[in-house]
Amino acid sequence: MTPAADEAALAGFWGGGFEGADHVNARGDRLDLAAWQGHVDCLEGDHLRARAAGLTWVRESIGWRLAETAPGRWDLTRAGRIARSADSAGLQVAWTLWHYGIPPDLCLHDDRLIPRFAAFAAEVARTVGRASLQPPLFTPVNEIGFLAWAASQRGLLHAPDDGPDTADEGSRISGYAVKRRLVRAALAAMAAMREAEPRCRFLHVEPIVHVVAPSGQPELAPLAEQIRSWQWQTCDLLSGRAEPELGGHEGALDLIGLNHYHASQWEALTEQRLAWHLHDARRMPLSRLLAEAWQRYRRPLVLAETGHVGAGRAAWLDEVADEVRRARAAGVPVQGLCLYPLLDRPDWHEPAVWHRSGLWHVPPGRPRRRVLEPVYAAALAAWQQALPEPPAPAAPLLLVFAPEPWEPLPQRTREIATRLAGRWRVVVVEPTQPGDEPRLDRISRGPALLSLVPQLPPGLGAAQEQQALEALLQQAWQHEGWPQPLAWLARPGVLALARALEPAAIVVDAGCAGADADALAAADWVVRDRPGPAATDFVLPDGVDPAAGARVSDGGWDGYEAGHLLAGIPAPRVLCGAIPDAAALALVCELAARRPNWSFVLAAGAGPGAMPPAPNLHPIGFAPARLLPELAARSACLLLPTPVDARAPGVEAWSALATGLAVVALGDPAPGVLPGLLLAADVAGLACAGDAALAEPLAARLERQARLQPLLEQRSWAPALDRLQQHLRALLR
Repeated sequence: MTPAADEAALAGFWGGGFEGADHVNARGDRLDLAAWQGHVDCLEGDHLRARAAGLTWVRESIGWRLAETAPGRWDLTRAGRIARSADSAGLQVAWTLWHYGIPPDLCLHDDRLIPRFAAFAAEVARTVGRASLQPPLFTPVNEIGFLAWAASQRGLLHAPDDGPDTADEGSRISGYAVKRRLVRAALAAMAAMREAEPRCRFLHVEPIVHVVAPSGQPELAPLAEQIRSWQWQTCDLLSGRAEPELGGHEGALDLIGLNHYHASQWEALTEQRLAWHLHDARRMPLSRLLAEAWQRYRRPLVLAETGHVGAGRAAWLDEVADEVRRARAAGVPVQGLCLYPLLDRPDWHEPAVWHRSGLWHVPPGRPRRRVLEPVYAAALAAWQQALPEPPAPAAPLLLVFAPEPWEPLPQRTREIATRLAGRWRVVVVEPTQPGDEPRLDRISRGPALLSLVPQLPPGLGAAQEQQALEALLQQAWQHEGWPQPLAWLARPGVLALARALEPAAIVVDAGCAGADADALAAADWVVRDRPGPAATDFVLPDGVDPAAGARVSDGGWDGYEAGHLLAGIPAPRVLCGAIPDAAALALVCELAARRPNWSFVLAAGAGPGAMPPAPNLHPIGFAPARLLPELAARSACLLLPTPVDARAPGVEAWSALATGLAVVALGDPAPGVLPGLLLAADVAGLACAGDAALAEPLAARLERQARLQPLLEQRSWAPALDRLQQHLRALLR
């Protein structure tokens, strides 16, 4: 009998998974990733850390291949240890019985595996299941659809049979014969388990994907839809909707677990992934995929696996959690979200290579060491306040027109928007990007922070561009049901665009370069980074995070990524700030010619035009703000190639000074300048100032950082933004 849809099977909404794949890879390595990660040796600590991170359940694998010592004989000692450790930590376990691996005397093309697996499953139910105080939750076969597909490919599993079940034709082949056999095995296992322990609940876990025709080949759309339809075959067979002679029935579907990653959407035939980080317009939002699964099966859903590798972890969680929230708001019963994996893991095919994808980083060669990834953890903590509980009474909406894209090194508008989010719902309209057709990319950056990035075809006139932008924003407002906003103008030329949305009030941030006269004249309120001409202006100086210098990690991802970005760039390194125009780029190039032994690290973009072929110029792309402490620790100074006012040096300068890094910039070298802020009137002076910074010993750098700390505390963003948001609320009233 199928449990009622509203009968909770999970202990809570947020869960995490410990990688447990145990198959034999193509070159014959017998995988045991739970052991190789150090998880088997660190169960108690791993489980306590998971519980402390706000997780209430974890996915763990028993592993048929690992547990079966001989036909009909099983060693479940590891499972017992996992159960006791998780119970002690207050965690529910969602168990996987078959995590791809199979006993060595069987193969996926042999019906003998069905009774063998059912007998193993019954033993698990008798031992692990009966010992559980709560109804035990099991995944009999992990990702039947994926395992069947892998069996149809060469180079994924060890020594696949060249029988009628196999082929090597890319995504044309779904391994259907193997899929049918695995479904029969899962059904037999479920029957045996329910007979041994009637309380058993089941979570069937399958990938959820989207497939499209390649660009310029619309005739392949039917093929893409056929490939896409294969994702439903497993649940259709389990439920008896397809081939009921296999024994499927509706009662076999309890909870449906769906796995979705950034690479889960692709083109048919070419296998080209629809780039998530580039916001490929052909991608289908996860909320729509979840709604499709719910409409098809009407069973409770769990996002059973999701995660990202490296720097994209927090950003991917922001998108996924936002999509899950949208799905739940539309009535789709998503009952849980599982971060997978919780620990970095070795690659299946090259076990010496590790994927840096966990909530905890495992430093190379130290499988028992755990380093929490702070940005990923902060994103998780923020979303745990928003899911699954219904949102608090709606906060007022702040519509911010940003002067720059989101990702360069620290900038004023991003700091303000990020730190106000939560007390406000913040929607940031980023500068327009070129695109094939008008569209608005929606990018979640947290529970209360959203970016809108307009894409418009190049060559439009000013009036056409204005009209297109107004239409895009108005459509977004109507679709989202947003209220009347308060508009924050941090770039020139957007007054008419803001007025089209009929804001409750207009605030102009004159602390950002280029606030235009029309906007200042129309503003209900003006914010400046230093005292201005009007006594009513609000002064919000550029702030700083006083704790930035303490965030140099020991074995964490940020250090790993910074080291990777700087690999091969010889010391001494000069970190370059934002290069907004050709004049700034020319200054950097001239200084590079004067000091050929310095390595100039361009971490905020390379500026307009092609990069000159100078051997000591090293562009590394837009480095995210969180990497600044690690980049600073590996650099000699920060060069700002635009003029700086010693009284208000800007966010980049303050952020660097907080790490102890000296700042070299154009400006008036007047007395009383901040310690570590080295100003010069021309390029020759910059070269001399850089010489002084590079000659500075580490002890002097640390001493200056300590001396600056009281001033940094005074310049903290937090108290200034507390005052700002009170004024903004008063303005709305």
